[in-house]
Amino acid sequence: MTSVESISYHSLPFIVENTDHKDWKDFIELFPRYKEHLEQQLLQSGALLFRGFGLQSAPDFKSFVDAFFDSSQSIDPTGAPSIRHQVSEGVYTSTEYPSFIPIHCHNELSYFKHMPHYISFFCHTAPKQGGETPIADCRGALRSLDPELRRRLEEKGVSYKRHLINRLRNKFSFHERFRQTWQMAFKTEDRDTVESQCRAQGLNIHWAPNGDLSLSNTLPAMRKHPETGEDVYCNQAHIYKLVPETIGWTLSLISRMFDITVGRGNRYLDSSYGDGTPLPRSDIRAILQAFRDNTVIFPWQKGDVMVLDNYLVAHGR
Repeated sequence: MTSVESISYHSLPFIVENTDHKDWKDFIELFPRYKEHLEQQLLQSGALLFRGFGLQSAPDFKSFVDAFFDSSQSIDPTGAPSIRHQVSEGVYTSTEYPSFIPIHCHNELSYFKHMPHYISFFCHTAPKQGGETPIADCRGALRSLDPELRRRLEEKGVSYKRHLINRLRNKFSFHERFRQTWQMAFKTEDRDTVESQCRAQGLNIHWAPNGDLSLSNTLPAMRKHPETGEDVYCNQAHIYKLVPETIGWTLSLISRMFDITVGRGNRYLDSSYGDGTPLPRSDIRAILQAFRDNTVIFPWQKGDVMVLDNYLVAHGR
């Protein structure tokens, strides 16, 4: 069975490799022995990669992660704009946008007041080519930011806006391959349920006469890490700007066409500084570069499980 002496160390991610080729169920019985060591490595590196444990299915994945955390760490993506589906209890697909759409590194659900501390990934089928999940050191990205840009972000925070159309008026079947209706996002047709969930996350709500839903909120660009108390870069300001820098010229033009024709002029996603000041594309480019300078890409292997501290390490596609 794997021992701490046989762990191969890389700063990001920290690799825990099963060199004895025992079944993963045997390993989780020994988690208590290694738990403190692994938790310290997760806090130091921000990412653990478990490799060679022979996990085969989504239920295996959930059991493995639940054993590591001593309780369920399932993410509830209700209300999120990304398209994903539930695979099994507590397990969801990664974002299901077409593969040609890039997803830059970001902290999961950091546009919500309550965001998950941890997020875990499972490789059910290893890709023959590509398909990596880039991960980025957020502490390093923060150090890479220009001090003046960091000051603006720290002082002003980030405002998020999104516009979810009403499924009942959606005439474009291909629209739902790229964007959620509010019924899809909240998994309900009941407005009272939607409003209750939005209030819990501190979201401002506006219902349009045609049944569309607009949401907005403002959050700090930096957050305190729950354990260390250190300031970490933790937001999605750059992801909420559907501009050429983030999705390319062609997709940004198509996105704007959707905004005009389907969204009635409302942008599907948008962000600004917390005081309403526009977020210039030069700042977006600087944020993206800070993440690129601190990103690691590794090839997935079948059965891999990656656990991220969502405050310390961002992920993309």
